Amino acid sequence: MVNKRQKNFKLLGVDPSPSLRAVLGQLGEDCDMTVTVCATVEEARACLAGEVFDLVVCAAEYPDGHYPDLLADVRNHAEMATTPVLLLLGGRNEVVVQDALDKGITDVFFKRDMDDLARYLESFGTAVAAQKGKMPAGSRALVVEDDRTLGTYYKALLTRHGFAVDHVPSGEAALWEAEHRRYDFILVDLVLGSGCSGIQFLRRLRQPGMASSQAVAIAISSYEDEARRLEALRASANAYMTKPLNERELAAIVEGMALRMAPQDPAQPAEAPVAETHPCTRCEPCQLTPRESNICALVAAGYSDKRIAEEMGVSYWTVRTHIAHAFKKCDVVNRVELVRRLQGG
Repeated sequence: MVNKRQKNFKLLGVDPSPSLRAVLGQLGEDCDMTVTVCATVEEARACLAGEVFDLVVCAAEYPDGHYPDLLADVRNHAEMATTPVLLLLGGRNEVVVQDALDKGITDVFFKRDMDDLARYLESFGTAVAAQKGKMPAGSRALVVEDDRTLGTYYKALLTRHGFAVDHVPSGEAALWEAEHRRYDFILVDLVLGSGCSGIQFLRRLRQPGMASSQAVAIAISSYEDEARRLEALRASANAYMTKPLNERELAAIVEGMALRMAPQDPAQPAEAPVAETHPCTRCEPCQLTPRESNICALVAAGYSDKRIAEEMGVSYWTVRTHIAHAFKKCDVVNRVELVRRLQGG
């Protein structure tokens, strides 16, 4: 267990090969992270007993076990239930890859193409930096909630992320605000008592003439109701969350916005926008179905398979099947490659 240095975030690399551990250590240094490397499942367990890691990279087999053993230890850690776990394989085998994803591995990379892993680590580090930062100055959020206590709570949550936040108790007031002021983020309760409902507000939000028509809109409700969720999404909500709100999930949405809105390096050319109706720009001819395109767009936005299933009202296995089809059609083997392909990279 070697190679520690306090930096932006923590990586645990577990591989029986000394050369691979050295490579992981160097990649960590290059991506400005704290790296702990070890050779066995038992050593990894000792590390997990004393530290919380932001990311885990593991091999398939060890002298004392296999990657599912390590994966279970990570998931059983009280503070690492959602930590990404990446698997490094020696060769490309679709059956092995699919089995690893089915077991809960976040993504799969290959030892002969460490550049892919390096790109992932670099982008992960950028995302973590955004999580620790704030929204750009001048970012505005609107909370539409008729319960004053909840409205105050949501306002405090968003203020901590750097928004200037307004709170209104009704759909009518929200419509006036959205028409006359530009908001970047809107959190709207679907049940607002009498008058304009949250669904009605969402339908009118995207109409011409609304200053906030491009805002990210999150619908919230006390009801875990598939029909209500689908209606909110059809009405233009970007996502649907149930009360009580999962603060980490809300933070992830906001942090994703912060990353997308961060100023670009002027030395780097701006990325081409992703087409809304056809996300894949390199598969020629592209054979993605409309549902595959929608799922790929959510993958690019960082949604998990489970969350995509919840948002689209389909089963987890339907999502996995469509992603597997997209992998084949776009000639990629993992999510990083898929996102690069969708973005024309």
